[in-house]
Amino acid sequence: MQTVEAIKKYIEVYGADGHSILDPTQMVEFGFEQEFVNRFSYDHASGKSYKETLFDTNGNPLQSCLGVYTLDFLYGIAKDIEADTQFAERKMGRGFQASELITAIKEAIQ
Repeated sequence: MQTVEAIKKYIEVYGADGHSILDPTQMVEFGFEQEFVNRFSYDHASGKSYKETLFDTNGNPLQSCLGVYTLDFLYGIAKDIEADTQFAERKMGRGFQASELITAIKEAIQ
């Protein structure tokens, strides 16, 4: 199980972001176990349309990038600490799901 300190740091920095792809090394620096982070790290590729294109922090398009997708990571944290994900799973948008997951995670670690 991941530490409460690592989870709180993640929430403090990224909150209910359900859209971003993050550098996996930062998750390890927060205190998450490398094996746990590796489960959510993979190569993300841009699609053919503008809507499917990945961009770096300067707005430059990328062909691909290795990273942790924030919504997957939040679901992983929630399942790891046995937080109730039922409300998140009922939501349609990534942001709404992420928000519900943050609520469930906070309740589980208190």
